Amino acid sequence: MNFKAFKAKWDRTVIEVWTLRIVILALVLANIVLTVSLIIKSSNQRTVILPPVVSKPFWTTDSAVSRGYLYDMGDYLSQNLLTFSPKTYSMSLSEFMKFVYPKDYKYIRSSLQTQMQDIAALNVSEVFYPQRISFKFRKIIVHGILSRFGSDKKSVSKQKTIVFKYLISAGRFYVTSISIGR
Repeated sequence: MNFKAFKAKWDRTVIEVWTLRIVILALVLANIVLTVSLIIKSSNQRTVILPPVVSKPFWTTDSAVSRGYLYDMGDYLSQNLLTFSPKTYSMSLSEFMKFVYPKDYKYIRSSLQTQMQDIAALNVSEVFYPQRISFKFRKIIVHGILSRFGSDKKSVSKQKTIVFKYLISAGRFYVTSISIGR
């Protein structure tokens, strides 16, 4: 057996093994760096959303939203909840319920359905005109005028304030409670 040929082949094999180990280690480190950078980028991502009709520009992240987003949501939810007729209330209710936090869904739905039954019995329609929207920690406060039309076609208008407590989870907006006051 030719020891020199064997030794030369053995040395090339050892060099190839070490070269492959270094390449694999470099690829593993590159994958770790890329994974960490993706996690950092995805958690700090800001999405700019432009709906068909923009009243105020806004942005959202996983756990926060801009004031413009809160303004638009307060306007939309208050209109959806307080502008209705007996025929359209169930549709408005189902649209509103898309934004309710799953843990609070049953309670809010039952209280709004009770309101729906009262409205159907009285045969009234309401229109809400938001005038001012303000914000506190995890609350959207909408002040406006609520006009109620009964079956006798007479209108009664009152100042109303509706407060939505909300939660942002994984970039999604949820309503956790509602209170309607004067």
